[in-house]
Amino acid sequence: LPDRRALARRLGAGAVVLSALLSEPLRALPDGALKDLAPRVFLGGQGAGPEEARRLGAEYMEDLKGLAEALWLPRGPEKEAI
Repeated sequence: LPDRRALARRLGAGAVVLSALLSEPLRALPDGALKDLAPRVFLGGQGAGPEEARRLGAEYMEDLKGLAEALWLPRGPEKEAI
């Protein structure tokens, strides 16, 4: 994943917070596990218009939310309490 400042520029402060929460679990993943997510981050800065960058950013955030739920967030009744 890009550094937190790059995420802030591309996706906003929410991504930085999520990135900070996920940094350790993400480091534990095997190499290449994020290959489907990484290209989306960089497309926004390679000539895509602002509309496309926003769309890609929104898709990326959805992917990160799913990853967060799979790796870190509690499941079942504990999740309802959050």
